[in-house]
Amino acid sequence: MIHYFFGLAANPFTKAHQRIIERILEEDPLNKLYVAITDHAYKEVDLMLPFDLRQSIVEANLSDYIRDGRVVLMRQTKRTYEFLSETWDMMDYIVVGEDEWESLKAGEWMYSAELMHTYKFKVIARNDDVSSSEVRKLLKNGAAFDKLEHYITKKTYDLLISFYCIER
Repeated sequence: MIHYFFGLAANPFTKAHQRIIERILEEDPLNKLYVAITDHAYKEVDLMLPFDLRQSIVEANLSDYIRDGRVVLMRQTKRTYEFLSETWDMMDYIVVGEDEWESLKAGEWMYSAELMHTYKFKVIARNDDVSSSEVRKLLKNGAAFDKLEHYITKKTYDLLISFYCIER
């Protein structure tokens, strides 16, 4: 069994995130993936969705994997290096998308050098996926699901639209 760590803001959770998770789980049915949702933004973002909403969205989209024990959801309360070094010695790989891999190599992450020296990384291609900030912008502007279905699932859309309707 290989243990993977995938940290994300899930602000919001997109199909790109889901594809990364599914790719890891499809490689070997014994793989176990620890999905850690950050409890705050590490970058300046236009809107940070509440943690409980982001967690609910991830749970809704990964419910089958959570139920069968292949995915374990966690709340990440510290920077990735601090979180992993204090909590999880057993991780075989940290999973990142290509975009985050480039920022990690460029030293843009806190503790970039320590992470790269201590852990092995599994880098997953993200193709032409839209950013989470673009999805948030479309939602705030009232985009219908047919404009977003390439980027987010219907479950995600329904939970987000409820949030945005309440917030307007």
